[in-house]
Amino acid sequence: HFELALSIILPGLYSYSVMNRAFDPFSISDEDKLQIDNVRTLMQAVRLEANLKPDVFSGTFASSEAMVCSIETPSLFPQDPMSRQGNKEEGCTVHVNLNEVLTSLYDERAGSLSLSLEGLINVRFSGGRPFTLNIIDQNHDIEKLIEDSKFCIKVSKSDEDLAAKKALRVFLCDSLETEKVASYTCSPHVRPIPLLVKTKVRVEGPRCQVGVKIRSNPSNHRPLCKIVIIMAVPPDVKGDTVKLTKRNGIWDGMKRIILWQLPSLQPGELSEFQAQFQFVNPDLEHRIVPSFPVIVRCDALQDQFSDIRITLNGALDSHNPLIMSLTKSVRVLHRKN
Repeated sequence: HFELALSIILPGLYSYSVMNRAFDPFSISDEDKLQIDNVRTLMQAVRLEANLKPDVFSGTFASSEAMVCSIETPSLFPQDPMSRQGNKEEGCTVHVNLNEVLTSLYDERAGSLSLSLEGLINVRFSGGRPFTLNIIDQNHDIEKLIEDSKFCIKVSKSDEDLAAKKALRVFLCDSLETEKVASYTCSPHVRPIPLLVKTKVRVEGPRCQVGVKIRSNPSNHRPLCKIVIIMAVPPDVKGDTVKLTKRNGIWDGMKRIILWQLPSLQPGELSEFQAQFQFVNPDLEHRIVPSFPVIVRCDALQDQFSDIRITLNGALDSHNPLIMSLTKSVRVLHRKN
């Protein structure tokens, strides 16, 4: 359609120029020739851009080279320079996740408490070049460090140096996956107590009442979150007769457990739960007070229980120095018998 319009306009342009000069039907001025050449050039460009088949006006075919070429024009939506800068910064950022797991068991009758603190060091880096992570352990909290030989090697010089500073040379491919580069086990002297759990059982005739108190340690640096309390119900009582003082408690008859959930506990905050059951044999006069084991699981975000510090040494390229983004978290698993 565009070519057809040009073919109609072209004679009009010529006739207009003739009317404004002395009439000479056999002569064409230089100005008319230039105007005609410009219009023909535009028509040829349109044919090349549209990859037309046979030219219906000239009766010729476009060449094979003309059918694949195109006119280059500047993009209306150039790449955002800020996005290029963001990709550059992402390639120079080493994302380090320090995840610790505290497992504790308290036996109330024996009065004993056992603790175990373990940690994982996970890294994500898409820069495609090696770097060094320094694990600074001034208080000798780490008893054993195990590096993953697929991604890193130890570069400390001596056993004496290992006690206070452990250096890991990390080699990661250009990937967005998070890899575990090392794990560690803390020494027995590291004994954090992030929460206190207390239970009390009272027997009144055919009924048994249980109270559970959970308190976050006032010395915690961060609040405890995603708290789940699971209490096992012994076979001495009828689980389906349970009465709960709080509505968010759930009785699971298959597992014989009661589950409560709390969104968070601020440092020093206390929460209480109570449950009441009927005994299986209500006429039994002399009975042993039943035991209700309790398991508490919770998290602490941007917190850690060990005193280790992690630093990055990767400024091998002064034009693109590496920076570290560190996130920390703790998972607490506490059981009270």
